[in-house]
Formats: sequence, C-alpha cells, structure tokens
Amino acid sequence: KEISLGKWILAKKLAIDKTIFKDLPTNNTIEHFYMNNGKDIWFTVDGTGMVYQFTPATHTFVRLDNTFYRGYNFFALKFIRQNKLYSLGGQGFWAHSYVLTYFEVKSKEWQIVRADGEHPEAINHGYKGYSAKTDQIFTTASSIIPYDLKMQERLDNRVFMFDYKKSEWALLGSINPVLPFKSTSYWNVFWDGEHFIQFSVDKLYFVDPIANTVQVAADNNKVFILNKNSRIFKYGDTIYNYVDNDLTIDKFSKKDLLKKAKYIGPFYTNEPPYIWIVIVSLMVLVGLGIAFLLFKRKRKLKLPFANDFDQMELDLIQHLVALAENTYLTNNEMNDILGLNDKSQDNQRKIKMNLINQINQKIDMKYQVKDAICRISISEDKRLKAYYMKKEVVKLLRK
Repeated sequence: KEISLGKWILAKKLAIDKTIFKDLPTNNTIEHFYMNNGKDIWFTVDGTGMVYQFTPATHTFVRLDNTFYRGYNFFALKFIRQNKLYSLGGQGFWAHSYVLTYFEVKSKEWQIVRADGEHPEAINHGYKGYSAKTDQIFTTASSIIPYDLKMQERLDNRVFMFDYKKSEWALLGSINPVLPFKSTSYWNVFWDGEHFIQFSVDKLYFVDPIANTVQVAADNNKVFILNKNSRIFKYGDTIYNYVDNDLTIDKFSKKDLLKKAKYIGPFYTNEPPYIWIVIVSLMVLVGLGIAFLLFKRKRKLKLPFANDFDQMELDLIQHLVALAENTYLTNNEMNDILGLNDKSQDNQRKIKMNLINQINQKIDMKYQVKDAICRISISEDKRLKAYYMKKEVVKLLRK
C-alpha cells in the first residue's frame, strides 16, 4: 500500500495459489476495475483474456477465467457496464479488430456481442470510451500493426457510436480537422466518462462526444508532460498524472479549466464530402507553398517517415541534425527555435520535455534507438542544460 508519494508499506500477506500465474506473460500491462460496488477489484492483462479478482475483505486473490486463446486484443478498450467487464477492439496476430466482447463469470469465458450497423474496421488507439450516461460507446478507427518489417498505419477520420439499447453501430461523421488527429497526441487521449481529454504539445483539448463540442484550455501550464510511465486517472473533479519513475504527481481541476476554455468547433461533422475535398485541397496548396519557401531557406531534412512529425518536431530535429560534432543547443537557442520566449519558464520547460519525449518515442519505434535526443549539464554552470542528438541517429537522418 502506498501511504504517501513513493512510500510503500506491507499492507497484508495473502495466501495465493501460485499456479494462477503460470501463464502470465513476463512483460505485461495491467488494468484494474472496481466490481460489485467496490467489494471486488478485477485485474486484466493486456493482450490476453486473463481476469484476476482481489477481494480486500477476505484478502483473497484468485483467477476467474479459463482463457486459452490470447494475443489478439492489445490496446483494447476495457470498461464496466452494469457490473460486467467489456472489451472492444484491439490488435494482435498481425490483425486488428472491432469486436465487442464481455466476460461471463459463470462460463469463465469471453462472449461476443453481436450488433448491426456500420462499424469501424479497427479500434485500438485514439478516441474511445463508454458513456454510462447515454449507454453508448464513442470511438474512432485506427490501427498500427507490424507488417513486413515496417509499421503499417491505418488511420480513419470517422467517428462511430455503438448504442446498447439498439445493439447497433452508427457512423456519426468525420473528425474536425482542428484536432491534431494525425500527430502523436492522438495517442495521448484520456476518457474520463464525459470528455476525451487530449494532451498535445502545448494545448489541452476537451472533447465532448455527446454534446459534439471541442474546447481548448486557456491555461497551457496545465499541459502534462506524458511519457511511457505516466498513469492518468480521475478522482472527483481532478485529473491526475502519476509518474512513478519521477515520484511526482501533476493535477488539475477539469471544472476550473472548462470555465475558461475556448470553444473551437464540433468534434465531428457530417457535411458533404466535397466540402472537405475543397478544404483539404486548399490546405495542401498552402502546405506546398510553405514547404517550397522552407526548402529555399535551409537544407531540407530527408526523413523516411517525416509525415509522422509535427512541424515543431521537424524544426527541432532539423537544427539538432545540423549541429557540428561535440556541439549542442542551449536552452535559449531551443526557446528561439521553438518560439517559446513569450511563455513562462515553467511552460517552456514542459513544452520542451513533452516535445523531446514524443520525438524520442517515434525514433525508437522506427529505428529501435532509445533516447535519441539527450540532455546534459553545461560544464560552466551545472544548472544550465543543453541538448544534442546521438551520433548514430544523426547518421540515420542526414542525407
């Protein structure tokens, strides 16, 4: 039991049959759910059908399922509805899924929910959540699966809804282009039961799929620095980011931020496709013009997967790759490159760290090189930090 931040004590010894862990994967991700009005806590193992139950009152820990087939539903959405555990979508075995299942205690197996209507082809990343208020699931469609030594990306800008009352899927429309749908922040989305809270580099979005609205927070200082160790959760009105490695907790009041948040448009729209063709065509023309001007001004960075980077990320990579050997970017130079001089020091730090984390994750995914961008202390003053990119990464990214 954690009694204060980073301080743990032995709460109780349990008598456990160790055979219930014989099939447990060595590396795994665990999710937990409160059942029977909090009397039991269920644990699931990502990518498997395993279900464990901990009962605090009796200090027992048992396995509930008889699952054998596994490895097919990594990144699935799991949620509780009417005291039943559901699983939606996921990926594995070189495939992706939109299947909706639930765990049946009596048979100790997962059962499928059959439904009509137009459904997404794949569900495993981005906007996905169950609303107890309307008894509906809201989700977009996307998948990233390994294929022929590459990452095959399937992105779909449509928004779908599953209605339990009708047992039917419905297409609601297309995602508003103002949202960073194709950026890394598309994977930094937290569903709190009412809103999709999307953490971008320097913005915090509140997406309400029921009211069909998108709002952006006015206070950018509340943007979390997310990494693979972050655990986002909600307690009351407060959203927490628990980073176990750093032994820190960031938090904010959703209600307070929503009071000052700015409405920027609907979450989805079902306007005729030709309107979006015109909009996209104009955006492409503007983008080509900007790209041409940038090409004339400085040497163009040739990345095999440049489309995966935001413009701010590309600007930073461009300068890091252009550095001479044994040189680095200072904090002030980073601020100039990223246009952060008008922001507070705390906000500057958060934006830079968030940006570096996102770039490092993408390069690790593509080239299997961890911590591509490194931070060091300047010898003249240990309080000052500087940044550089590993030599092996520079060789991979240069022409």
